[in-house]
Amino acid sequence: LLPTVTISLMIASTRMVKRKVLVRKIDAIETLGCVSVLCSDKTGTLTSGCMTATDIVTHADGFATCRCTENEWAAPVQNASVLSLAQCGILNNSSKPNREGVMAGSPTEVAIMEACTRVFGDDRMQYQEQNPQVFEIPFNSETKWMLTIHADDLQPGAFRMVLKGAPERVLAMCTCVLNESSTVELSDQRRGEINTHLHKLMSGGRRVLCFAEMRLDGYADDFVFEGSSPEKCNFPMAGFTWVGLIGLEDPPKEGVKDAIAVLDDA
Repeated sequence: LLPTVTISLMIASTRMVKRKVLVRKIDAIETLGCVSVLCSDKTGTLTSGCMTATDIVTHADGFATCRCTENEWAAPVQNASVLSLAQCGILNNSSKPNREGVMAGSPTEVAIMEACTRVFGDDRMQYQEQNPQVFEIPFNSETKWMLTIHADDLQPGAFRMVLKGAPERVLAMCTCVLNESSTVELSDQRRGEINTHLHKLMSGGRRVLCFAEMRLDGYADDFVFEGSSPEKCNFPMAGFTWVGLIGLEDPPKEGVKDAIAVLDDA
């Protein structure tokens, strides 16, 4: 039996060489034949690596999801909730224009900036200049959110905090929901509705980020913000207002579907 197995493995090894696969140890052929689960990197391997913002969820007398390609997501925007979400996406964003004027940075940040810029058009840079960033807590794997604080040049002593990150983490720090130009309480029912929209986007293969904000009034213009976590900050980190969700998609790379079908039939 042993010679038969060895010869079979050698034949398989020869066939693999013809397919440009070099086998160092012959017993690896047997292991390969026993594979039932194949793991692969996703971003840039199975996907194109070109992130695109596809969906948003906001509240205006009720929660609603709309595609970023629809008229509601293009200037001029009539929906105040959508406009506020676009403002948050522009302010809390680490992407920067390169020498050619093209936005550069992580694919996620660039996708959000490009989508939000469609709302503002040529007014985006002016809005950023009117709301300069004065403090930042970068994203990290423990908190799973990123915080930026911006001064309001049109209102001395006023600051705007923008929180962006994993929906479950950001939502836990919110007590209100933005409803057009006002706010309503984040009740258990509204929290459940947000999670319903969230799960719907995620089940469609979207990566979802949540945005929230808080206004700070009565601070000195030269106030120095400090802290790297909610426990260490010298400013409030609870009671945010939920603004909305942005769903992003990284489309599959060309040929991936056929490659997976070949593996499935192997």
